[in-house]
Amino acid sequence: PKLNLFKSDAYIFMQQSPFEHWNSVKDIMERAINKAGYTPLTVSDSKGSTTIHSSIFLNLYQNEIVVCDVSNRNANVMFELGMRIAFDKPVVIIKDEQTPFSFDTSHIKHLEYPSDLRFQVIEKFIDDLANLILETVQASKQKEYKTFLSHYAPIKVTTLEVNEVSEKIALESILKSIQNLEEKVM
Repeated sequence: PKLNLFKSDAYIFMQQSPFEHWNSVKDIMERAINKAGYTPLTVSDSKGSTTIHSSIFLNLYQNEIVVCDVSNRNANVMFELGMRIAFDKPVVIIKDEQTPFSFDTSHIKHLEYPSDLRFQVIEKFIDDLANLILETVQASKQKEYKTFLSHYAPIKVTTLEVNEVSEKIALESILKSIQNLEEKVM
């Protein structure tokens, strides 16, 4: 696979606690993403959004590739994975060897890593993950690429329209909303 030379973002979503273990997993994912030529991005790195939910939503929709760790089947992570799949965009799924496959996503390729994060195995995992990221992105750009949803029905996902407004217009809109709330309360 060809290295990404343009350094676009690769969004990471995963369970966040217990902190020590998942921070180590995040570091491993970031190494693989960097190796693939992407900039790793988590929701806490996001800029330009005022709520965590809108940051998650925008990152799931806008980034060329996302890497999802479904270890422990965290409900929030599984919901975010469902959103990315619904957007019909490429995703790389990883999990530890202790987490069983979920029925609904078991037919999507999962890359496994050892939950004890053994160095020798993790070094190979980093290489494998970097290659899988590149292969997934390259495959998604091919005309004959079949997305997850297209395996089941001829579904065309509509695109989201992103509207940019000036700070002044945004503040005026917020103030108007506050005034409307005040009127309802009084």
